[in-house]
Amino acid sequence: PPLPPLPPYLRWLPQETADGLRRYQTALAQSELTLCPVGINTECYRIYEACSLGSVPVVEDVLTPGKCAAGPSSPLRLLKAAGAPFIFISTWKELPAILEREKMMSQEQRVDRRRRLLEWYSSFRRQMKERFTEALEENFFRSG
Repeated sequence: PPLPPLPPYLRWLPQETADGLRRYQTALAQSELTLCPVGINTECYRIYEACSLGSVPVVEDVLTPGKCAAGPSSPLRLLKAAGAPFIFISTWKELPAILEREKMMSQEQRVDRRRRLLEWYSSFRRQMKERFTEALEENFFRSG
């Protein structure tokens, strides 16, 4: 049975309880989609939390004010370059059409999409670990 709705989080609490974390993870695991609106930054941890539990992120693909830039330094560039199987939107007015498409999907299609997302995320994490390790070795442990 689904859990009752999560209470809104109006501010970040560094002392999250184990029960609150469990409820959040369960809610994500039971969700086909996770809405990821921009906040202070375009990219946020919710994207990765959703991926880790197989819930497809619906990512608001807009730049926020600040040092984020379009082009090669765009905040979503790594995800896009890796072929992230997300739903990218430029406005939340697109959401009703997305939800209509969701209604048309079979359970088999949803299960397959979740499996593919989890496989993609595992591969993405491995690739990022390798890139990070290579950068460290190249910049800090170069012989010569």
